[in-house]
Amino acid sequence: MPIIENKRKSVNRISGRFLAPGYNTVTDQELEIMAGNRHFKAQVKLGILAVVDSVPEEEETGHLNLGTAQAPSAKDVENLSVKDKTALVEKSTDADQLKVWLKADARKTVKAAIEDRLKELATAGKE
Repeated sequence: MPIIENKRKSVNRISGRFLAPGYNTVTDQELEIMAGNRHFKAQVKLGILAVVDSVPEEEETGHLNLGTAQAPSAKDVENLSVKDKTALVEKSTDADQLKVWLKADARKTVKAAIEDRLKELATAGKE
């Protein structure tokens, strides 16, 4: 699978795909879609994003999609649309981060999605 390095200190969204700071695995199809995106091309040219063959050993963490970075902060995701924010919430597995987002976002739809996800994670943790 292709690996994209995001050198920003915040989440980078390209073609509907969230790239956390650090190393992110993507499918061949996702890479193909992103490669056609003008923002992706510009960020590669500027050195913000890079397609790499492998993760350097010192960066290896076991969960490549988060690289060495923390989950996106409330500030990183505050301007996301309701659709994008709920999509991110549905993929999140960090209950503490979800609680931060819950406090920071006033939108009812987003709050409901976060509360539902927290319940799912709590139930999964009991199994």
